[in-house]
Amino acid sequence: MGPGTHYAFQDEYGKRPFVRVPLWKTGMHVGQFCECVHDKVGEKFDDLEAITLGILDNPARQICSDLATVCLPDEIREEIARCHRKAVIHPLSAVRDEKPGHGFRLFMSPNGFAELLGAARGKEVKKPDQLAEPHIQDSSSSNGLIEKLWKRSDSFVTSVWRLLRHR
Repeated sequence: MGPGTHYAFQDEYGKRPFVRVPLWKTGMHVGQFCECVHDKVGEKFDDLEAITLGILDNPARQICSDLATVCLPDEIREEIARCHRKAVIHPLSAVRDEKPGHGFRLFMSPNGFAELLGAARGKEVKKPDQLAEPHIQDSSSSNGLIEKLWKRSDSFVTSVWRLLRHR
């Protein structure tokens, strides 16, 4: 967390398994996305945002997943917010803060990105550089009632467990 946002290459992390998602296949203008990310490199790390899962945010500081989120095109960010609202993605995968007249701020976890893009879950990733074809979740194809209840109850149980554990 010390140096803030900086360039780090995948080989610096050893031979751990990871997924590579070709963002151009989502229809996103990758050049604009990368330019936005490059402009934010060097900003201080936002410890408070990381600890609060994006609830508290200092716009002059960044964390890696938030840096990617703020650089997404507005239409993708809006679809993420709709997916979050309809429990298409897990409620703990994203946090949205809506302010009337000011739009919304969105925070995504790395797991939220994986779920949104249809990438394999961590336990399913067995080798480095595993290619994942992106399939952005669609808020119009809402989950079934059982899956929505599971995602919401999982969030509730997790939140209660954290609260009780820290007392």
